[in-house]
Amino acid sequence: MAPGGEGGMRLVATGAADINCLQIIPQTEQKQPADIVFVHGLATNMAFWYASIAMAFSSVARVTLIDLRGHGRSSTPPSGYRAPDLAADAVDVVARLGLERFHLVGHSYGALVAAHVALEHPDRAISLTLTDMRLPSVQPSLSLAQSRLGPEIISRLEGLGITVDTEDPEFGLQILTHLARVTLENSERAGALQKLVANSNRLMGRRVAKQWLALLENTTARDEFSKPSDLSVHDLTEYPHPLFAFYGRRSMTLKTGTAIARQVPGVHFEALPKAGHFFPSSRPLEFVRRLRGFLTTQAGLELR
Repeated sequence: MAPGGEGGMRLVATGAADINCLQIIPQTEQKQPADIVFVHGLATNMAFWYASIAMAFSSVARVTLIDLRGHGRSSTPPSGYRAPDLAADAVDVVARLGLERFHLVGHSYGALVAAHVALEHPDRAISLTLTDMRLPSVQPSLSLAQSRLGPEIISRLEGLGITVDTEDPEFGLQILTHLARVTLENSERAGALQKLVANSNRLMGRRVAKQWLALLENTTARDEFSKPSDLSVHDLTEYPHPLFAFYGRRSMTLKTGTAIARQVPGVHFEALPKAGHFFPSSRPLEFVRRLRGFLTTQAGLELR
């Protein structure tokens, strides 16, 4: 089957923001191909999924990519960055695009957004893949001091001349901000830090770095990212469709994944060996293979 073609980017006005999206249309004889919607995490954009992951599914499904507000080509309103707000944006986008039923895949903060969409609209989100999502109800703090990986990360950061607050409960935001600043230095440290954070040198470019720092400086996003959602693991037990919790075994958010695995009946859980938080970017072939397996064997995606 030939790969799909782009349906074109468009801005969808939700009332609170203008959300950029892209559809990749499969070249298939199916009159109504399956829909897969991908939602990226913080300090990146739809490019996180595009080349290695979205295109791999474009031969079997219509793929929709969304830039979260404040990211990519979406607008940057002064507030509204909690997960329920971003979920409302996503719901408006899929409604405007006419997606009646879709498989939903999110990474990190984008997975938290996807969880809100799926729980609020289970009639439309027919499967949910949560990739390395942190639930604040399970992990209210994400500090290095409390992480089993903390000493190793601290040592490697110090080797790059980067000092971090080990007690900061939002280490994820802290390290993304360090990464943005180092990227703008245009120094050799940028590549080394990207390799440490994401095992890749493609996570953040200069434009994304500038956008991330401006977002934190000019909006309420920093505070809202720190208190993003009240969702609990119990809430996930109410989701009636196939659920995939996919984590990196070396990720600081693995505690959330293991809690979901223990407490949500029927969840499909995998922890990828030797993988960190950004493994969809650093190990896309493995991500695609395992996601495809879940979608075809448990979520009803047909390969034609």
